Amino acid sequence: MSWSEMASAAALAGALETNGTLTDLDISWNSIRTKGSTAMYRALGSCTLRRLNLSWCGLNDEGLEELAEVLPTCWLEDLDLSGNAIT
Repeated sequence: MSWSEMASAAALAGALETNGTLTDLDISWNSIRTKGSTAMYRALGSCTLRRLNLSWCGLNDEGLEELAEVLPTCWLEDLDLSGNAIT
């Protein structure tokens, strides 16, 4: 993952933590991958998202383990993970 990809993921995480009105986010077809997803997943517990589309983002089982830990603390009602390398 390049520096710019990591910086983008960190910026997204910061926006999620401070935004109190965003309910739908579609970031499908972005190169988030496992390293970029860590900061974003942590931010999910303190945001208002109801729907999150992470389809075709290069995620794998390792990255989804972190997401599974956060899910009980967030408000998500719809999560799209299609097209990722999940077994």
